[in-house]
Amino acid sequence: MSDRPRILALAVCGVVSALLTTPTVRSQAPKPSPAKGTRTAPAQLSEATRKQIYWEGFSIEHKAVAAANARYPVDPSSKDFMQQLKVNGAHADTLIAKDEGALRRRYAITEDQYDKIIVEGVKKNWSRPSSQP
Repeated sequence: MSDRPRILALAVCGVVSALLTTPTVRSQAPKPSPAKGTRTAPAQLSEATRKQIYWEGFSIEHKAVAAANARYPVDPSSKDFMQQLKVNGAHADTLIAKDEGALRRRYAITEDQYDKIIVEGVKKNWSRPSSQP
């Protein structure tokens, strides 16, 4: 597994609740212009857009786990179970990182913003649309 645990798993366990309760400090000083060639994320995304990002994030994870299970099956009765699990998880994490990166670029959001959207969706119990797997 990667060093960065999946935010969805952490949110379900309630580990990230502190992220939601930490007050945001807003500075009144003007913010410096971004470096040339960088994109700034939108200051505020609509709830509908955040829900779409949340659902797409779940879909990414679901598809990556299915692909990892197909490519690197795990047999709990095998003596190599832990190694199989490690390889399977590493493959899923690689697929998730690639696809989440593309998702963040498409919506021009940072990793931190993405993580906050996922936590918001878990906290608000945004269910998946019926068309999602």
